[in-house]
Amino acid sequence: MRAAPAVVACLALAACAATPGPAPAPGTTVPVTERPSASAAPSDVPSPTGSPSPSPTAEPSVRVQLLGTLAVTPGGPPSLQAAAGAQVTTHPGDALQITVTLADDPIPTRLELRLTPGAQEVTVNGGVAVIGTLPDGVLAAVPEPEVLDEDDQPVASALSARDGSLLLMVTPEERHAGAITAELWVGRQVIDEVTVGAERDQPMYAIARTPFGHALLGGGLGSPGARELFEQLGWRQAVALQPALSSPDSLKQQFDCHVLGAPRKQSWNLEAFRLDHPDWMRGALEHRCNWEAEHVPVPTATPGSPSPSASESG
Repeated sequence: MRAAPAVVACLALAACAATPGPAPAPGTTVPVTERPSASAAPSDVPSPTGSPSPSPTAEPSVRVQLLGTLAVTPGGPPSLQAAAGAQVTTHPGDALQITVTLADDPIPTRLELRLTPGAQEVTVNGGVAVIGTLPDGVLAAVPEPEVLDEDDQPVASALSARDGSLLLMVTPEERHAGAITAELWVGRQVIDEVTVGAERDQPMYAIARTPFGHALLGGGLGSPGARELFEQLGWRQAVALQPALSSPDSLKQQFDCHVLGAPRKQSWNLEAFRLDHPDWMRGALEHRCNWEAEHVPVPTATPGSPSPSASESG
């Protein structure tokens, strides 16, 4: 009896590597999809419970829009080589105001502000981007941008830094009406001038901010990072303009109080006669940075502590 010949089938699988395409041009829409891992089960294979596995879902497309290339140098003003569609206004104090209008559709848009090669470290902390290092090496700062639709309703946005660029991701929703406008500020000088007067026979210092100083804190409380930056950078600039501000300690306390509680005021008055008040945040809604003696708690003696001697008292 003759045996039937055995049939052997061999399948060869060739691995193919995709060749990357050219980078998207500014203003183009980039679709982003989530690919399943190699170990993921096909969607038509039933799961242990009998229900089909979920198919990978595609993320929304992202439009990339270039704002321009920003140059910052120690001791010099920031300068911007603006991209098409970006409007730039220069303000006193060497600040730049960058305004751009996004397309009238709900597609998320990533705005990119590139830095010149060799620029210093860029960090984003508490809603403000700092180019350089605190407190002495700040070359420029970019506060949390304002993004509004045609009805002046805020649009969600997030500021970040990556590969020598500042990125602003704008994520509109269907409810937002018409075109969306984003406004970014770039600057460093937040204090314009310090004017010296008198109050109760002691010096009073009127602090005036630059347009960028107002933009940094915004119309409200500002972001935590903006307040921290203003308390450090702004105070150093104020003292540089008027060294007498360095004493007494209550002047710095009043300054910090105004940063937190009076961002809308055109100028801040700091009076030298006010008492030292490290705990000024307590009762701030009542004293509004203008505390009197009754607002400052009297230190209490620690139980068991010795009373001052006759030579120490008086």
